[in-house]
Amino acid sequence: MDQHTGGSDARRDEAVDALRALNDRAALPAWVTLLDDVRLAPRAADGLAALGDARALDPLRAALATQRYPLSVRAILGALQSLGAPDLVARVREGLVAVDPLPDVGPLLAPLGEPGRHLAGSTIARVVGPRPASYALRGGERGDRAPGYRRLYLAVSAAAPARLTLLPNVEVDVPAGERELAVELPVRFAGSALRLAATAPVTVRWIAAR
Repeated sequence: MDQHTGGSDARRDEAVDALRALNDRAALPAWVTLLDDVRLAPRAADGLAALGDARALDPLRAALATQRYPLSVRAILGALQSLGAPDLVARVREGLVAVDPLPDVGPLLAPLGEPGRHLAGSTIARVVGPRPASYALRGGERGDRAPGYRRLYLAVSAAAPARLTLLPNVEVDVPAGERELAVELPVRFAGSALRLAATAPVTVRWIAAR
């Protein structure tokens, strides 16, 4: 790392720490400016959420339209959620099909109701094993003009590592423990049910499809 750059980053980090400790609404313009900083955008979004000032909603929406980094998109959506954005559902729907999958999607879905209400999905927990099982997706777009889904988010848990098969030919390695997975589909899927199988028992707690 270039020493000059490293020193500059350290000073900016110290300034951000001071802003966060102050937690003063007068600092709102400074936080908004930091939303344009690729490295500090997630912290800026968190800082705006902590202020609890509705004036931050429009700058956050504007930043969301230009951000491409998953951590930044996730932090901005979290800030919109914290500030009670009335268009949160629409913004989350957009974020779920951003360029790259988002981390920690579950907390974003919780206030929306079950995924099947605003997205295609299900919150019915089922244990999937070697025998293929059909998993119904509620909600979403239906009909001949529906674009289909290109990404699935799943919350899963497994006692031991397993391989989960979705659709005819999409395989995902599931580590032991609880995880959220994001699965890119090779072709858009427009069906109303997924077929799932696993080499060892895997509990699928919820699915959201976009």
